[in-house]
Amino acid sequence: NVSNVFNILDGISSICIADRDNDQINDVLLGFDSWGNTLEVSAIDQNYQSQQHYYGYGLDIVTGIEIVDLDGDREKELVVTSGTNVAGSTNPEDYANYIHIFNAKTGALIWRCSKIGGMSSQVNSLKIGNIDDDEELDIILLKPRLWVDNETTILGVIDGKNHEMIISKRQD
Repeated sequence: NVSNVFNILDGISSICIADRDNDQINDVLLGFDSWGNTLEVSAIDQNYQSQQHYYGYGLDIVTGIEIVDLDGDREKELVVTSGTNVAGSTNPEDYANYIHIFNAKTGALIWRCSKIGGMSSQVNSLKIGNIDDDEELDIILLKPRLWVDNETTILGVIDGKNHEMIISKRQD
């Protein structure tokens, strides 16, 4: 019921509305601020029932969610960006930023990029579009430099079909 959804609002960090499984009905996808070592996104239907869970690696805040057919195979993918809110740790690799790509219908992890940023950084801008000469969509991401993360700004473009970073601009 609706009250079950609203009981978890404190943990929600991102939201997307999209038809994830080609059934012509939109789902609500909720990204969570995780305090474990797992990234989590949940899809709920129009009756507020959980339909699918997506799990990735890292102690992350979900900062962006997109549902698209990245590679033109008529199957939708879920693209998730992340960030962290931790300034210090004895295990800093747990606090990292990644792009995850899942099969939107089954929840299977298709791909995860190598580490983009560390503690207290966020990949907080995600756009999907075709910016090169091929037929597949591309993932455009931004990890700004925050005063607490002491890292560089990254503007990146990832090819939607082969998942290669085709443009990466870092600024110190």
